[in-house]
Amino acid sequence: MASKLIDHNPILKKPVLTALHVCIEHDGASRAAVETALNEAWSAAFTQTPSSVVNALVRTGYLTEQITVDGAPYAGTLEDAYRDDAVALDANVDAVLTVTASGRALVEDYAPAVTLARLFSKRARYVPVFKSALEACCAAGGATRENIEKAIDASIAGHGIVGDEGQRIYAQYFIDALETAGGIEWDGVWQATDAGRAAID
Repeated sequence: MASKLIDHNPILKKPVLTALHVCIEHDGASRAAVETALNEAWSAAFTQTPSSVVNALVRTGYLTEQITVDGAPYAGTLEDAYRDDAVALDANVDAVLTVTASGRALVEDYAPAVTLARLFSKRARYVPVFKSALEACCAAGGATRENIEKAIDASIAGHGIVGDEGQRIYAQYFIDALETAGGIEWDGVWQATDAGRAAID
């Protein structure tokens, strides 16, 4: 299942999936509780706030947000409830977040094992090169960019692989593709993820 939210904004992939994983763990909890958990799980590398990502997920139907007053559903927004004279000043007004079926499907569809399999299927002739890069990243202590580039260049030469219309393929393409698919990650060095390790077995 393609997601316009992610496919049109690749920078949102990790924040969106992080938010959905946390929301699944706290399904049916208050927004305040979910955002507290999100703050703990949030990466400093994310440029979006947890609140803005939750808002985007609600807008796109991956989450539902139900306002409650003293535990009962309220047919309006938080702002409506606070302005509503019928709602007692001491009432417990809350927002409850629930992950929708499409939200759960999104998490499954963008799981690294799935996205790596999709990458390998779409770029079948490059699979030996992808696996060489992954093997380099499985080394104890990870791999430097130079290590990966050497492994990629050797694999390209060894398998006689050329790009579309005979063009040269640069190592950066494979690094970017594997990172986007969730096969490798940067942590001072390049390391294979669990899904990346499984992909070369």
